[in-house]
Amino acid sequence: MTRKELIMELRAKGVNKIFNRPLSYCTREELEYALQATSEGQTFPHLSFSQIALYQKCPRQFYYRYVRNLKIPPPGATVVGRACHKAIEYDLRQALTAGTHESWSVLEDIYDLEFKSLEKEAEWNEEKPEEAHKTGKEALKRYAQEVLPTIYPAAVEEEFEIHLPTLSANLKGVIDLVDAEENAVVDHKVAKRKYPDDKLRSAQLTIYAMSKSLPKAGFNVLVRTKKPQVQILRKEITQDDYLRTLSDILYVADCIYKLAFPPAPQDSWVCSERWCGYWDICRKEMAEEVKELMEEELALLGIN
Repeated sequence: MTRKELIMELRAKGVNKIFNRPLSYCTREELEYALQATSEGQTFPHLSFSQIALYQKCPRQFYYRYVRNLKIPPPGATVVGRACHKAIEYDLRQALTAGTHESWSVLEDIYDLEFKSLEKEAEWNEEKPEEAHKTGKEALKRYAQEVLPTIYPAAVEEEFEIHLPTLSANLKGVIDLVDAEENAVVDHKVAKRKYPDDKLRSAQLTIYAMSKSLPKAGFNVLVRTKKPQVQILRKEITQDDYLRTLSDILYVADCIYKLAFPPAPQDSWVCSERWCGYWDICRKEMAEEVKELMEEELALLGIN
């Protein structure tokens, strides 16, 4: 199929832009991918909060991760978070099934083993693995001693799926904890500093609360500062939260299904070599795209 025929096929299917650019400005590879995606129906059979959040941060990162399926090493902080989550999950499952919480020595072993199994997979930049391991363990210990014994779980690591009729798609996720005492959905976070209050505006909380039809949601944050802290954040989920979150989901989904994946603004902190694992490939491919587009533009203008 010629390039012109690809463009005509896509326009017949209602697609006029790819990666937020007119079809005439797109490469053959992009046109072929778009035609295949539209022929198969939906680009993605389901969405998740992590997908939505990544698209909102940088649509082009979303493209590399979920469309091209290019995986990059996780940052070191992710290793600490996963190790803490593993230990917390074990304790809460024990509390859910047996009614008792686990000892610190057992949780410490789980943390150490999980950290060690993931350590070599991560990208360690400014923070050294041994320091991250230490601060993560100290924050986990404080949480295990002060907070975990007070929790009465109704559900732990529970998967959910919400059908979105407008999109003919499903929204999926996994809830860390449903607290029976609070009647709230709780997500565990591990951070190097305390969360600001505006973190409670996260769509994640609304989505998770919606999945369980609960009125309250929040974060339990293990803050791995020099002196570890535990931060408990909660909010009542309002009708406005639901409306805003659904609006965001529908907008992002529409952009994804239309294959609109522009890069983040150049002045965004996300768009930098330090914070983007796709930096090199993105710079290279964008340079190639610009060259091809410029050659086509000159040809259309009759300039050799």
